[in-house]
Amino acid sequence: MDLLDAITARKSIRAFRPEPVPQSVLQALLQLAIRAPSSMNTQPWEFFVVSGEPLARLKTQSLARLAAGEAPRPEHSVTGWPRQSVFRERQVALARQIFELMEIRRGDNEKRSEWLARGFRFFDAPTAIIVCTDGQLTPAGPLIDIGAVVQTLCLAALAFDLGTCIEDQGVAYPEIVRAAAGIPAEKLHAHAMRHAGARARRKAGADVWSLQATLGHKSIAITQHYTENVLDEPEDAYADTVAAVLPKQLKLLLR
Repeated sequence: MDLLDAITARKSIRAFRPEPVPQSVLQALLQLAIRAPSSMNTQPWEFFVVSGEPLARLKTQSLARLAAGEAPRPEHSVTGWPRQSVFRERQVALARQIFELMEIRRGDNEKRSEWLARGFRFFDAPTAIIVCTDGQLTPAGPLIDIGAVVQTLCLAALAFDLGTCIEDQGVAYPEIVRAAAGIPAEKLHAHAMRHAGARARRKAGADVWSLQATLGHKSIAITQHYTENVLDEPEDAYADTVAAVLPKQLKLLLR
């Protein structure tokens, strides 16, 4: 695929087929991704790829906490937009388009809850790439680098006929993510990615492995996520939406 075609063709996928992505394809994809530039070649990223039973367990545990009304406690900054701003307008416009396509009416709390739950289970994707940075770095330091590596990853995925969605709902509860992916305490969840010349380390079974590159790789989580189901709710409605929308409906999903 031509680069310009890939840039225009890339989109956030929020519904995935169940077939697993071969590890050889993931390795090739991540080796391309870590060709992305980074400040002074610092390559402030590390990737943890999760699939199979560990990913299924992570999805189940995340939904259980969500259904219990437990507020997310992500390790990265959660984006917020001033209510009277063009940024908020764009967010709401996108949400309305998606909700219309999904036939989710304004007062339909059950469908809203179902949509929210899909984000916390990575939109049913068979693979999640958790991107991390090192805890000794400042929160804002690697952001541009991470953005570059993740975009490169998303574009490269098209060459393998793979869809992607950059999200953070799947890493909303750090303890269970660390347990499922074997992420060390000194690594902070950011997003997801990787590069050539990297080595793969097996982690807790065949379905979890991490990738570290020696020349160019970034940390960012490439899972499937969507935060725009708040519409006219408060700006910091990330936790508020969880508390208000889900109790009964999500408990039904877990049965």
